[in-house]
Amino acid sequence: MSTFADAPEVTTTTQQQASTTTAASLRGSTPEAVVTAATNGSSNSCSSATTSELAEDGYPKDMEIPIRYVKGMEGDVVEARRRWIATLKWREEEKVDGILDEACPHFDIIKKYYPHFYFKHAKNGSVVYYEIPGKIDLNKLRENGLDMDSLCRHYVYITEFLWKELDKNPEGKLFTCMDMKGTKLSMFAGEVKEFLVRSAKMVGAHYPERSYKIFILNAPWWFSVVWKFVTPFVHPNTRAKVVVCGGNFLEKMGELIDLENVPQDVGGQDPTPPLQGPQELQMHEHVVKVLKEKGMEMKPIR
Repeated sequence: MSTFADAPEVTTTTQQQASTTTAASLRGSTPEAVVTAATNGSSNSCSSATTSELAEDGYPKDMEIPIRYVKGMEGDVVEARRRWIATLKWREEEKVDGILDEACPHFDIIKKYYPHFYFKHAKNGSVVYYEIPGKIDLNKLRENGLDMDSLCRHYVYITEFLWKELDKNPEGKLFTCMDMKGTKLSMFAGEVKEFLVRSAKMVGAHYPERSYKIFILNAPWWFSVVWKFVTPFVHPNTRAKVVVCGGNFLEKMGELIDLENVPQDVGGQDPTPPLQGPQELQMHEHVVKVLKEKGMEMKPIR
């Protein structure tokens, strides 16, 4: 599950430079100056050319670093550079840059048995993402030939689609709503636990500073147990954005999202089926388009 995802697009160095051609480079800046620049929004990337030994990592001494990494590391340019290089290597090894060109014949099946969807926007313009873990059916996913690797790959796919297609703003944030209604403590063990840990580690490492708010809806009494387990894998900056709500969450939620833009499935006023929302239709259209280009069809749900 993507519960505590600081979700996000991370571009390659060349792509990042292309998206920040008008930004100041901050060469030789101190960490304090870098954070100040990030806060003022004067740059989407910065140069790490502050110490000559950094070139020993095999990457250009003056390579650009997305400012989100510097902010996430609280101004530590050296650590931000290390994290960014780790992300570049991960993206290359996992072929993340080309993931949206991959055929996804199991897309509908995953959507059916792992309920999650993007649905409209918060008041500040952030895309809103929902998950309903109580309706996950791992047995059905397995019957359709899907395993944890498949689900994790799917999660990277929808995250990349978010930041490459739905919100291309390099400073964009995601509003996550996790509806815990119908969940049982026993669900958060075994494969679900594995997926939770893997996804949390992945987004924490490679998608920093992309989370606006994380609302936990209909939180059961035992949620604190799961939260305690997950917390070590969640960056402190992300933990501060988590809001845990019981069943009476609409008033709090309505402060940040117009309830007319919240689907009825999670207590809002919009009657649109979640998978028929504008963002989901756009993503599904893309999936079908790629399948057709490759002479493939969507696998039937069974």
